[in-house]
Amino acid sequence: MNQWTQKYVNSLGRASGGLLVWGLLMSGIWGYGVMKSEASTSSINISPVIHFGSGSYPSGLVHGPQNATWLTLAKSNEIGSFTVQPPVTATVSLPTGAAYPYDLTIGPDKHLWFTEQAGNQIGRYDLQSTIEEYLLPEAGAYPSQIVSGQDGGVWFSELEGNSIGRIAQDGEITEYELPNPTSRPLGIAVDLEGNIWFSEWGGFRIGKLTPQGELSEYTIANPPSNPSEIILGPDDNLWFIYNTGRKIVRIDPSNGEMTSYQLSTTSTSFMDIALGPDGKVWFLGVQSTGSFDITPDGPANLTEVSLPPFDFQGQGRSQLIAGPGNQMYFTRMDSQEVYSVTVGAADLRDLQVFINYIPRLLLATGEFKLGAEVQNWSENPATEVLIDLTLDSFIKYVDMEAPGMSCGETSGHVLCGLPTLAGGESFPFTYTLQTTRLAGEEEQWLMSVEASSIQGDYLPANNQQFRFVEVLTTFKYFNDFSLGSDEHWSDLSTDNPSTGLIYSGPFDNKRLTLSFEELPLHDRVDLCFDLYVLGPWDGSSLSNPSDPGNPVQVIGPDLWSLYLDQDQRLITSFSNLEDLEQAYPADYPEELSPAQAGAVAVSNFDRDASTLDSRYHLCYQGQHVANNLLFTFYGLNLDGLAGETWALDNVDLRIYYKDIFDWLYLPLMAR
Repeated sequence: MNQWTQKYVNSLGRASGGLLVWGLLMSGIWGYGVMKSEASTSSINISPVIHFGSGSYPSGLVHGPQNATWLTLAKSNEIGSFTVQPPVTATVSLPTGAAYPYDLTIGPDKHLWFTEQAGNQIGRYDLQSTIEEYLLPEAGAYPSQIVSGQDGGVWFSELEGNSIGRIAQDGEITEYELPNPTSRPLGIAVDLEGNIWFSEWGGFRIGKLTPQGELSEYTIANPPSNPSEIILGPDDNLWFIYNTGRKIVRIDPSNGEMTSYQLSTTSTSFMDIALGPDGKVWFLGVQSTGSFDITPDGPANLTEVSLPPFDFQGQGRSQLIAGPGNQMYFTRMDSQEVYSVTVGAADLRDLQVFINYIPRLLLATGEFKLGAEVQNWSENPATEVLIDLTLDSFIKYVDMEAPGMSCGETSGHVLCGLPTLAGGESFPFTYTLQTTRLAGEEEQWLMSVEASSIQGDYLPANNQQFRFVEVLTTFKYFNDFSLGSDEHWSDLSTDNPSTGLIYSGPFDNKRLTLSFEELPLHDRVDLCFDLYVLGPWDGSSLSNPSDPGNPVQVIGPDLWSLYLDQDQRLITSFSNLEDLEQAYPADYPEELSPAQAGAVAVSNFDRDASTLDSRYHLCYQGQHVANNLLFTFYGLNLDGLAGETWALDNVDLRIYYKDIFDWLYLPLMAR
């Protein structure tokens, strides 16, 4: 259950194995009560399933996309994949040579993310043809293990960089340096609250980072050796092993309390541990592999089988994962094979939730979309799947776009039931939601999507994705050009014609644009700015009335226009010459007004003192709903050689929902 929201099922509790007990609520969707399959006894059968090329050294493993198992090939510098039925392998080479890819995970974007220990990079593979690599800020950080977070990021340990790193889907890297310079973080895992747990191999501690970056560390009492691999157990506790010896340790995530257990195994030490589809904890030892149950009193019912001896040369990695069906897959250091271990009945499934779309920003009192997806990485179907959308109290549920789903609301949750999700299949769905009022100008709200099935899940940490979203009453942009222009403008030119005055420009017949992309949903836009009309503008006059020459001297009209997207919002003329009239404040050619009518200031605003310039304060208000916004400003028929130019200053843009006036501005006006 998420620490930021109080689930309505608190009083119902959690069944063994991590399955949420939905109780009475579920009877309204499928008509059943509490149900849970019991784990069966496994008969162990080991066989190599896939052989990769000599010197490739399979290392990290993960099962998922394209119904395949993906792996890093450390020495051949590749990302590989395989299926067993039919037996097919594929590889793709990394752009950086000798990068030594080590560990990998399925990210929140459904792509593969992996560590490059020698390359000092984090890699991202889109499963088609593109590999992107992101260099870590510090040289020699030795990124090691990697895990997908619930917060939309991917987290990794830096063994030599003494940090825990987070990489966002756009490649932005954040590092959290550990206070002890010899901590050497290695193993990494996520708990049910989205916290990141890691082993400090050199510091003999277990660390915890919240998604907000708050660090806690727990010292291991009398450690027999260095802590290495760490996992979330079937009892919702964290479990870790040491690099030597037969001990396994349980750590309570609520308080960091540790309990150590000695296992009666023939292996002299453990290489890796993982959760199996049978609900057991599986271990990969030096001389054996096997499994045991987790009980309130600790590990029980250990079963194992011997492994062939191998010569330790330090190449590759030994890793163990649950396969898609009733097997475990593992690699062994200094080997070219991937092995399979039969576990018997696959009682559990592996569901993973993805949030495919959520707005970058939200505005109060308006609708928006949230797109998500649940994937069943197992070969076996997951039945009676429950999808739980948890909303902040200021976000209201409107609708769900998903055929075959039935939904209902209760206590801040939108609960939707899916009868079955076949093995290897995904189910996309889209929520329509609505924001409501804000207490202040802006707030941060939480939304989470979580999936579960009646069978339970052996990797429950990736069943949930949550996002914190910035919600504003109004999206605001302001620029007085005191620090220059910015990326929203098509021309970065600015001028300082006099002390204390800086503006964008000057321009003559040039088109200047102000643009924004991926705006939050809205229905209104306000734009206010100062327009400087510089030089001898001739207003609406076509000819000079003081010069009746033949032929007639054409001098205008001197026009200025404003567009919003493709719609013209203003076209008018301006005059700085006393004997020539202008259209402003009306549109051209509807009316005529005296020169500089409506100007808020008349002075010398450029470097030419022969003509008094004018400054106008213009505002536009109107409807706008598009995701992208483009304002275009430009002059027409201006004689730049004669000094007829214009400039902008104090540009103030705001977008919002019109409804916000009903509760924010109208009460103020009524006073």
